[in-house]
Amino acid sequence: MKMRQLFANELKLLSHSVVARVFFLLTVGLGVIGVNSVQFSNQMVLRGMIQSSAQTSLGSAKYAAVGGAAFFAMLTLLSLSRDKRAGSQDLLAASRDYRHVVLVRIAALVVAAWLTAVVTALVGSLSHFVLCDAAYEIRLYAFSYSVILFPALAYAVLLCSGLYRVWESLDVSFLAFGIICLMGRSSQGYLMRWRDGGASPSADGGGLVPVARD
Repeated sequence: MKMRQLFANELKLLSHSVVARVFFLLTVGLGVIGVNSVQFSNQMVLRGMIQSSAQTSLGSAKYAAVGGAAFFAMLTLLSLSRDKRAGSQDLLAASRDYRHVVLVRIAALVVAAWLTAVVTALVGSLSHFVLCDAAYEIRLYAFSYSVILFPALAYAVLLCSGLYRVWESLDVSFLAFGIICLMGRSSQGYLMRWRDGGASPSADGGGLVPVARD
């Protein structure tokens, strides 16, 4: 019961956090920008290519994943270091097992990442009707956001949680996260390049449905 109450309190703190709200809105906004970017590419760069829901959903999810991973990395570090910055970590550790507090906090952040992915998918779907002429397919949007966006956000939370547990320093942990992201740009392994989603929307001028291509 105490764990459930602690989990509810952590979700409440996240919902009231100005930083969390800003990062949430920025991630959702990047999803909309992704839809608009694919539409702009079709009009200016890839003229003649018939647009589809696969293109817009993949593009939107990848835009949101790249920026959202950085936002949730910082949010994770700020959340985990909150007690240390406030000087209350020793007091909490003396009153209860502090590892449980950390685990509950991480779980709350993963739930927040899932809610962000769901809302971004909904807003991205609405922007599809406004910005795109292609037929809307809900299964493609559900696939793109559940396979690209949510795993990127959740992995950023778990990665930064591990980094912070090792160094217990906000600055060093975020610097290490940035180095891993830069290293991942030239890596072929998913664990190093998770933000890119491993998929690029591509199609030919005949209007074939785009495919996920490494």
